[in-house]
Amino acid sequence: MCNEETLGLIEREFDLYKYHTREEMNGKKRNGWIRTMFYSAIQHLVRQDPVYYALNVAAQPDLNWRLVSYPYYTKDTSAGENTGFKHLDLNVPELLAEGRGENIIQSSVSIDDEYEDGCTIVVPGFQRNICEWWVRVEARGMTANGPTTGVAKTYTKDDERVFGAFIPTPCRRGGIRITRPEILHGSTPYCRTRRRTILPCFIAVSEDHHSLENSKCESWAELSACHREMEAPKRSTSGFGFAYGGPGFRFPATVQLASSSALGDAIVCGRRWDDPLVLGELKILLGACEKNAMHYVESCRRRLVENYITAAKAVFEIERVTYGNRSFSRRDSLPDAHACEDDTYSTLGLSDYSCDGASRGD
Repeated sequence: MCNEETLGLIEREFDLYKYHTREEMNGKKRNGWIRTMFYSAIQHLVRQDPVYYALNVAAQPDLNWRLVSYPYYTKDTSAGENTGFKHLDLNVPELLAEGRGENIIQSSVSIDDEYEDGCTIVVPGFQRNICEWWVRVEARGMTANGPTTGVAKTYTKDDERVFGAFIPTPCRRGGIRITRPEILHGSTPYCRTRRRTILPCFIAVSEDHHSLENSKCESWAELSACHREMEAPKRSTSGFGFAYGGPGFRFPATVQLASSSALGDAIVCGRRWDDPLVLGELKILLGACEKNAMHYVESCRRRLVENYITAAKAVFEIERVTYGNRSFSRRDSLPDAHACEDDTYSTLGLSDYSCDGASRGD
């Protein structure tokens, strides 16, 4: 249902956010991340897509359908930019002892065609070997006990020989990646082309809607407020703070997407999962009648695209009015020298980031 108009708006929206992003924050390179892009119109759309949601439900080890989207920033890598990392979004000792985080599936949507020298890298099948590998790590005295586990040094050449090496997993434009949380993953060191990805970050909510799969994250009520106010959470699904802190402000041109479905509302914490309208739509989407499910999907997607077009156009107009002569909308393309390296294009004197919480590797 994405026509040329929709695709053009997606391109412009990414350009707009990149235009308002500094190359350095708190003395650190951005490493391909757009750390103010939490609630763009295209992120709203992707989070609420019924098929993407259903695939994440199917991938859940416990088949939990009470999933909500945890706000996270996007990736928009420039050619040649340093993007390399290798890690697990897990505390391995807590995973092995308590099963903490074992159901938090990793997933992303690619906006561009990816190539083997610019994409996500994974160690296939590592979920079957993580226990044995951790015994090796403990024997070497290289254990870590943080909310995430960096493995650039702890996953050795000998480990690669025994358990497998990182391999590139490029996606086509519009493709999705879904992997288990116990699988080692990361990114190639550099990318020769522009690479953009959206990470909806689904996580399960408890039946009483008090807490999430990881109790160290925000509560459901706090996450609902984040979505409603379109402000960044203080933590990610790992329970850890963001590497450069969260944005100290809501991006001025952020616009809510109008409701497209009761189920979509539940995904962004706008309704509870025990809402009768949500349960009714859920039964259609995940029910036995494929014809009814596809009709529901088509209707939802049509409304999502219509609402996206309306919201995206509003974003450009609000940004133009808010930033005046410094707006992206008046320029309508990225400058040769990145906007954020020049105070002429800085964001109206707003602070870059507040460093709440500890840092993480991504």
